[in-house]
Amino acid sequence: MVNHLNGHGVQLVIVNQPLTDIYLDQYRQGYEQEFQTYMRDWSLKLGFRLSGFG
Repeated sequence: MVNHLNGHGVQLVIVNQPLTDIYLDQYRQGYEQEFQTYMRDWSLKLGFRLSGFG
């Protein structure tokens, strides 16, 4: 999908919604950090923009 959009001059932007402190307990914070790293790496590799409200 990213390649198709890039081929048509459209930049994909993925917006990550903020998570509450109650939801992001100690257990989930580690997974959230892994997810952020994963998405950042893919955004750099594929050329899409990653943004967040948080």
